[in-house]
Amino acid sequence: MSVKGIGVTVLSLVLIFNFSFGQKKRGKSDDSGPVEITMKDACTYKETTEKIKVEIAPFKLEKITPAKIHYKAYTQVKEIAIPIYHTTKYKFVINVEGMPTGVEMKITDKPHKVSGAKVLSTSKDKTFKYETTPDFDGSRIYLSIKIPGDPEYNNHVRNRGCVLIGAGFEDIDF
Repeated sequence: MSVKGIGVTVLSLVLIFNFSFGQKKRGKSDDSGPVEITMKDACTYKETTEKIKVEIAPFKLEKITPAKIHYKAYTQVKEIAIPIYHTTKYKFVINVEGMPTGVEMKITDKPHKVSGAKVLSTSKDKTFKYETTPDFDGSRIYLSIKIPGDPEYNNHVRNRGCVLIGAGFEDIDF
């Protein structure tokens, strides 16, 4: 038998086995059809944005950044880097009212996985305020959010939430 004949025979056998083993057996399937997944979104952008604008005063509001959170069946940590552009005092208002469960937050000067990251502040409250100190010389701070596992995840319910981060800076006088 030639090499070409052996190759064709092997290829034919592979295709036959793949086709026969890939078929479902009729009448023995436990698939009851598509599963419907319910999505629950707890975000309240407009109301939360207005609260942040009030809380940030007397600082000048620079921006409000939303972070969308998709819950999983397990605990997760989401880290957000927040840049600081000026050498002035900053105030941050982090609002987690749009989260269906309680979360833990901590602000560090470096990413939380880096050794030597200094914890600047922590909170479990729905509204978390932090002002930079005059001796802070970094170009950004890091917000780490510990999100607990969702017990409804395995019941075909997908919960979503949001964290809104308001940043403001102290007015600069000449």
